[in-house]
Amino acid sequence: MCAETVTGQVTRFYRDADGNLVKKSDGAGTVMIVNEPYEEAGGVATSYYTFGSQRPSAGSGTVAMRVAGAVYWLHGDHLGSASLTTNASGQKVAELRYLPFGETRWAWGTTPTDRRYTGQREVPAIGLYDYNARMYWPAVGRFVSADTVVPGPGNPQAFNRYMYVLGNPLRYIDPSGHDPLDENWRREFYQAHGRQPTQDDIRARLFSLLFCGSGNNCAWTDGDWKYYNANSDDLWSAKTTWRNQWGEADPRFGATAGLPAFSQHVARLATHYVGGEEAQFVKAFFLIWGDAGGSGSSSYLTAARGATRSPAGRRMPLWEGRPGAVMQGWSPAYIDAMAPDYDQGHHYAFFLYVGYFLSEPVARAGVRIADSPNDNRADYDLGNLAVGHAIALKSGWLGLGDFASTMCVALSGGGVCP
Repeated sequence: MCAETVTGQVTRFYRDADGNLVKKSDGAGTVMIVNEPYEEAGGVATSYYTFGSQRPSAGSGTVAMRVAGAVYWLHGDHLGSASLTTNASGQKVAELRYLPFGETRWAWGTTPTDRRYTGQREVPAIGLYDYNARMYWPAVGRFVSADTVVPGPGNPQAFNRYMYVLGNPLRYIDPSGHDPLDENWRREFYQAHGRQPTQDDIRARLFSLLFCGSGNNCAWTDGDWKYYNANSDDLWSAKTTWRNQWGEADPRFGATAGLPAFSQHVARLATHYVGGEEAQFVKAFFLIWGDAGGSGSSSYLTAARGATRSPAGRRMPLWEGRPGAVMQGWSPAYIDAMAPDYDQGHHYAFFLYVGYFLSEPVARAGVRIADSPNDNRADYDLGNLAVGHAIALKSGWLGLGDFASTMCVALSGGGVCP
């Protein structure tokens, strides 16, 4: 439980072990939140309804709500803020308009939901918004506490850990109180293309998180995307080097190829996730580096809820160097003697995913089925190492901030890691 006091008004927030809000109490009463779509206050039940990929106006995908039996339709603006409310007959009952950083600048009628600016929960008694991880103060356009991570070290704006959406509230939202990019990108993509992103679109997005673009603060420009789209297969397979106008070297070529490049990219990926988002991190990790096509444990990945194929078929995982260099820095214990030029990061990614989403006994059985210790000791030991890292990550013993360095030290056999 935590409490906020403003001008003598105390508002208490009660959260479960995962940080989800389950109860809020203030001078106006107590709201019980049974789960995200349902809540109750003073004996009055409120339910929220979602529809596919519609922009939210009171939470992700929400389009309607029912309060004490009355149905209201919620219409959001381009950021998902609750802007217009109509009743079951389509008549307007309320309207809200906002200043850029979220203060209400005009209101008409009574909006039935407290999920307002960008779909977040307003706490009017204290003038703040509950952004899950942190409270946000729209009057000053800042969070009231510092972010626990720097979500994008390549962007100087990210080092102001009180800043809201990199100072660009007309374009971005921050659904979790941490990184504003991932979920916002999916919604912006839908707005721009009128469809949900495919696996290829998601992979392109993930690639752009690992490699710096030519725009300000490493943002990707139209020229970067044109180059990527024309060379995507060769970029993923390390046949072509990534380039941008800033001249940042592609770490997969030269002395940093292999494990140093792999570790650098994993560290960059980890900066876009926070505690509680380990599952999303592992899924992204697999989409980038995983290769189930040649493994005898593909059935285990299916059981682990992992999609290995897009509509056009399985995609090339990211190679961290060319043949002859891709295993630089790796411990000889993890190099496949039968395929010494195969990027073992793919094998690691596969069993990291399996280890995270399946029970430990099933995951370790999958390692043994895929690679007998008598036939391929390197793959067998690497698979078990990845399962161990997955278990440590899932249990909280290993944090996202330490994951890349821990992985690098283990894969190098205790060597020096960047």
